[in-house]
Amino acid sequence: MDKVITKGEFLSLESLRLKLIHFFKKLVKGLNDEEVQFRLYTTLKILSIPTLFLIIISSFVAVLLKLDLYYFEAHGLIGEVKALEGAFYEYLFTELSDYLPYVAIFFIFLIFMAMYVADMFIRPFRAIGDYCEARSKGEKASYDPEFFADLKLLTQFSDLFFISIEQMFEKNKMEPFQVPEKYTKIHKPVFEKAFFIQFSLLVFMAVICTSVALFVMGVELNDSMIQLALSTISPTKAMLAFFKKQTEIFTMYIGGGIVLHTLLFTFLSLNLYQSVATPAFGIFATMRSFLKGNYSSRVHLIGYSYLRHHCRKLNKYLDYIEKNLVHNQTGKHSTIKDSE
Repeated sequence: MDKVITKGEFLSLESLRLKLIHFFKKLVKGLNDEEVQFRLYTTLKILSIPTLFLIIISSFVAVLLKLDLYYFEAHGLIGEVKALEGAFYEYLFTELSDYLPYVAIFFIFLIFMAMYVADMFIRPFRAIGDYCEARSKGEKASYDPEFFADLKLLTQFSDLFFISIEQMFEKNKMEPFQVPEKYTKIHKPVFEKAFFIQFSLLVFMAVICTSVALFVMGVELNDSMIQLALSTISPTKAMLAFFKKQTEIFTMYIGGGIVLHTLLFTFLSLNLYQSVATPAFGIFATMRSFLKGNYSSRVHLIGYSYLRHHCRKLNKYLDYIEKNLVHNQTGKHSTIKDSE
């Protein structure tokens, strides 16, 4: 007999369906957010390197396993090869299964670290955007960037810019501003050593952990396979010499992989740094130009869509300044141009 669904059960199912639809809509909306996409893209970049090397090391271990079996077969140990092949694959699967929880924990750690690094990149721009949004609405706000975490040129000049504008609002007058000489000589993105070192330390912590894990796992797997082979067959001097050379080659291979692994993370660090250094300079240059009298200056960053939301807030704040200070003072749009 078919079960009859009661009204209460129907309402519960309908409520669950609506909640799921709402959840997936929020998920899709979140994934369409350019800042969220930047966080995910940065996380995938950082995860891709250890994932690649984990696959390479596992593949090399499988190749060595095949070479060992071919070596035994070439020396007439056909019967032993058939028995050994099954034992090898079973042992390899067991060992990899034992490592799986540690690998999972490590990748979870990497995901959280990568998300923190991505947030570190966006944080200076978010602080500027939040301040500008509040002031554009006429609300009280304070600009308090984290000293050790932020881009010094951007945050220090932003602080100077906001203080100067607030002083002009108090006087209800837009006055000429003499930009300090140390800022007028900057015409390209500067290398922020403290910021680069801070996030690079996090990245290289992942490098060290990954390198140690790959080395230990690779060497242990290789040694265990050799011990299994020696316990299954009667080894000769030639076989012992072969396994010794195999271990040396495998160790060299792991060492070379660690060096390449470190180089890739270094290039990745430089690449990630450029994703904030260039837009930071763009915002700095816009603020400087505005203070020097070019009141039509606005931020237009091409290729940095993940900062668009925060840059729009800054542009609205510049519109707010132009409307309430510049226009009130001149009665028309200022045409003073940047002297650079």
